Amino acid sequence: MAKPLSSGDATTSPHNCKSRLIYRSLASSHPSSSRGPFLAIDFASLPTHLASSVLTYIYRCMSVLGVGPRTVTPHLRKGMMESSSGISLARAEAFLRLFAILVLVLTACLLGFDTQTKLLFSTIKKTATFRDLGALQVVVYVDSVAAGYNLLQLGRGFISAKLKGKLINVSYVTLPWVCFLLDQAAVYTVFSANTAALQASIIAVTGESSLQWMKVCNRYTRFCIQVGGALLSGYLASLLMVLLSSLSAFSLFRLYSPKQFLLLKPT
Repeated sequence: MAKPLSSGDATTSPHNCKSRLIYRSLASSHPSSSRGPFLAIDFASLPTHLASSVLTYIYRCMSVLGVGPRTVTPHLRKGMMESSSGISLARAEAFLRLFAILVLVLTACLLGFDTQTKLLFSTIKKTATFRDLGALQVVVYVDSVAAGYNLLQLGRGFISAKLKGKLINVSYVTLPWVCFLLDQAAVYTVFSANTAALQASIIAVTGESSLQWMKVCNRYTRFCIQVGGALLSGYLASLLMVLLSSLSAFSLFRLYSPKQFLLLKPT
């Protein structure tokens, strides 16, 4: 009659020793997983690195099936994370540009269609429009041009995402520099025009006795209130364009080394 195996014999059998060695080798090759090599998805980083984690898991499953690369190298993981970060950055830029276009158009429309007619001195009928103040005209024209510029940039980003840069025959540094400089110029122009219009509007509210300028807003109340709303909308557009300029600066200077001034990273 065969003697049954004891617990010590079971743990030291050749079959169990071989299985344990295989499991240990798999566990050592995947130290980030505490439940085995097939559940190594980093759920703590969701949703920022969701795409990177899912792709990593797919590559590991492919390596188990013997298809594709054997392991997910650090260089491959870094590339997948940079790709996911680039997609998120492009979506944020598109959202901000679309919002900035709407606010800029709103500002131009509030000023362009703002009119009010009053009877002055009981005999003169006068209609107040944005053309009566040169600074308001500048805001209307500047905001219209800035909205068109952001629309062109939005189209450029859409085409670049669709074509993935295949038909853009420029250096990968030239286009970020152009976008950065244009965004800087646009935000400074919109902010300065809005500030000049605010200063002129304050004179219309308070008047200037030394120059014999009368108060206007005590008569054209609705007109001045709408101008004030347009100026607030213009400052909101300036803030959105500051954020866009910051994104452009990040997209540009991420191409350079953080250790040496204006030294491009290796591609």
